Amino acid sequence: MAALWMSRCGLKTLLVDKRSADTRNGLADGIQARTLEILDSFGLVDPVWNESYHLGEVRVDPKDHGEDGKIRRSSRIPNTIPHISYFSQGVILSQHRIEEMLLASLALYPQIEMQRGLAPISLEYDASEAEVDLAFPITLSLQPVKKKRSTRRLSSTSLLPCPFAQARLVKPLEINQPRGKIISTLSSESLIRYTVQPALDYSVSSEVLMRKRQRLNHPINKCSSESTPHDRSPAKKDAIHVVKAKYVIGCDGAHSWIRNQLGIQMKGEQTDYIWGVIDIVPITNFPDIRSRCAIHSAESGNIMLIPREGRLVRLYCQLKKIEIGQEARFDRSKITEETIFKTAQEIFKPYTLEYKYCDNWTVYQVGQRVGERFSVDNRIFLAGDAVHTHSPKAGQGMNVSIQDSYNLGWKLALVLQGFAQRNLLSTYEQERRAIALELIAFDQHYSRVWSSQSQSAGCDARGPMSSGLFKEAFEKQKLFSSGFAVDYGASILVAKSSDAQSQRRDDLSASAGHLGSKQGLALNIPIGKRFPSARVVNHSDARPWEFAKWLKADGRFRIILFAGDVSNEAQMQRVRRFCVETERLLQTKSEKRVHDLDSWIEVLTIHSATRESIELAEFPELLHPFDEKQGWDYNKIFVDGPSYYESHGEAYRKYGIDRQIGCVVVTRPDQHVCWIGELEGVSELRGFFEGFVAF
Repeated sequence: MAALWMSRCGLKTLLVDKRSADTRNGLADGIQARTLEILDSFGLVDPVWNESYHLGEVRVDPKDHGEDGKIRRSSRIPNTIPHISYFSQGVILSQHRIEEMLLASLALYPQIEMQRGLAPISLEYDASEAEVDLAFPITLSLQPVKKKRSTRRLSSTSLLPCPFAQARLVKPLEINQPRGKIISTLSSESLIRYTVQPALDYSVSSEVLMRKRQRLNHPINKCSSESTPHDRSPAKKDAIHVVKAKYVIGCDGAHSWIRNQLGIQMKGEQTDYIWGVIDIVPITNFPDIRSRCAIHSAESGNIMLIPREGRLVRLYCQLKKIEIGQEARFDRSKITEETIFKTAQEIFKPYTLEYKYCDNWTVYQVGQRVGERFSVDNRIFLAGDAVHTHSPKAGQGMNVSIQDSYNLGWKLALVLQGFAQRNLLSTYEQERRAIALELIAFDQHYSRVWSSQSQSAGCDARGPMSSGLFKEAFEKQKLFSSGFAVDYGASILVAKSSDAQSQRRDDLSASAGHLGSKQGLALNIPIGKRFPSARVVNHSDARPWEFAKWLKADGRFRIILFAGDVSNEAQMQRVRRFCVETERLLQTKSEKRVHDLDSWIEVLTIHSATRESIELAEFPELLHPFDEKQGWDYNKIFVDGPSYYESHGEAYRKYGIDRQIGCVVVTRPDQHVCWIGELEGVSELRGFFEGFVAF
């Protein structure tokens, strides 16, 4: 995700992965609705949506304690809060397919370079250069990884039909340009770990597939002030490669090498909950096999059943009979594919369960920890599992990790491009560590509900792991699990009053709350949360749109002008004055940084008049800019009105905005709302931007 930001913002980036092959299996298959919105902002959601399995509902199926021991369907719950997003539900798609899609997108940007089969062996950081803009204070030494025998847990029944996305081979990285902007992203357990390679025919067995996927050796040239950009002599097999970097993002998983080098501790606990996971094509007479199910058995344990793409089904099985030794550890060698499957069969009784094909299986112990820090001097960052770990059942791992990088990537890009001050980077830890703590609290409760066996461990009078208890927990946590509970506290990036949710670093939140931001003008657009979408109509061509689709991930802030009823001349005069003041604001940037008005802020308009009452030409040019080669921009002014083909979106009503006078809403590049004010509040808006923009 961080590399996607860099690609869209035109910055050179090096990705290093110690693995020489792509991810074959992974638990990160659940994609929540908010993550779908994020992928959509990069233009990547269509193949994910089309190929994935859609989760429409959750069925709670408790198993009776009586003689018949039947599984009885007790309730059905929508998987996602209805109408909270223009993506109606979460989806399931295998991790390797998601990564292939990201790979195909990154391959279109030659400034994104990927090196595989290399692992870091040393990290040097010169803290004295932390605040020097042109410095490369980080030195990483990388060494080729010796091939090891695979310990991947594949079933003997496994075949791997894997259509591989088209991609092209890019040139080796030139990393020693004196004024270049390099971000080294180290990744071994995250999304970003691919070398771009030519498309291959993967409609073969896994044995043949593994022979085809040979490592591509594109050595990183030793980078020093004496070397030249075009020095690409082949590296020796055991050569050590040195990389100088401005910034490093460690996305290297729960056992993060980067985190260990920085001496950052993980705080939390290891539970005694042991779960097995198995992906199979089931042969069964269980009627709900193609629905997400929570099956509860006091005697045999609990199962979370998640249908997947094709005919695959994932079973999370609680392993009650596994003994926990000292220091909350267990012997993994005693757990096999058969162990997990026999547990599942016991829970499914009296229904039968067999399989001929197992795609993957694994076992895990629930650990819930958060890093003490997320960065060092805002030069070296940690993201994803490298800085927070939890159980996979709630489907948060990949989703929260994506949101980490979605939060960080644009901030790095704006700093490297010279648009923003370096203090902007401090908001990454401020915002995302608070979310990680919420995630752990959520996961602790969710894990207790799933794994408890007595009232003292977290159950209530309704019985061990009762269906009522699960339904109650699921409903309460649905907003968080879908990704829409993220609410960033007051800071230099969020102009709202300090409150209980204000997050760390008082120096950053001290200036918030007096910048003219007025939540009351848009009651249903909470400052700090992601901008909610509503259906609007293009003023020029009458096409209906989900407005959030225009909040694209290109590194720009958005000034969303709710222009009100512009058929009223007095209101149109307010709009014209707003445009004059806003144009002055945009032009106060250094001329060498700004090439046009859309360079760092885009202005979008939603008005409440009828399309017939006003012509596009009557709007100020700022709202529909003119280009000598491409003419007028017809995709910046929208109407809150009826569509010929779809229902009225009623955006002003949905957002809680007065249809006559309107207001101004500002969103960050990650779609989170950061400021709300009146049309006459441009001076206050400028004060907000002065907190972090390099005017």
